[in-house]
Amino acid sequence: ADVGADAEASQWIVAGYALSFALLLMAGGRLGDSFGYRRMFLVGVAGFTVASAACGLAVDGGQLVAARLVQGARQRVVIQSPYVVASDEAMALLGEVRSRGVAVRISTNSLASTDNLPAFSGYRNQRARLLAMGLRIFEYKPAPKVQQQLMQRLDVAPRIAPIFSLHAKTVVIDGKALYIGTFNFDPRSQNLNTEVGVIVRDEALGAAVEAAIETDMAPDNSWNAATDDPDAQAS
Repeated sequence: ADVGADAEASQWIVAGYALSFALLLMAGGRLGDSFGYRRMFLVGVAGFTVASAACGLAVDGGQLVAARLVQGARQRVVIQSPYVVASDEAMALLGEVRSRGVAVRISTNSLASTDNLPAFSGYRNQRARLLAMGLRIFEYKPAPKVQQQLMQRLDVAPRIAPIFSLHAKTVVIDGKALYIGTFNFDPRSQNLNTEVGVIVRDEALGAAVEAAIETDMAPDNSWNAATDDPDAQAS
């Protein structure tokens, strides 16, 4: 109980490890057939060491459960967070995931859409490093195309169009398991705030949430951080 985990969180900590093992067992065997068992064993040991360090540095039950689940990703991780300021532990975990060939996409606010310039500044300082790690990052536009669809629901349109901004905090793993809650991807949520969230394993819900985030990441709604120079779009 050093991390303050209740009975439910403790069950998830154990289940997260079992889920990770089950997901990676068959995938590891197939990759071993293709690339050699010794190489895959060394990759697995290195990845597990880094991910275990992230688990060991978790300060509460929620972080430990999340780290356990991300350990089990074998294909893709999709993150949506209004603020992205990765701690050293988060950087290590993302690096471990990428070392196994897992695709990581992040949907976050741009300079033009953010409501928190200090948080965006922290992200901006890390953006090149995150992109160099192979993460794909999409920054939300202040007037996305989806705005038109949402504004049509209003009985009376505002005289001045609002600036749209992301505020969802969601992680989808392999389109099957997902976290939805209040945890921002930043050190403040990790170390200071009291955050809540739910972890659900449901393929239908996971696919629906992943599709919604992909809509937000589409070119009509977001800029590609690697190719579109989003900062230049702010005015």
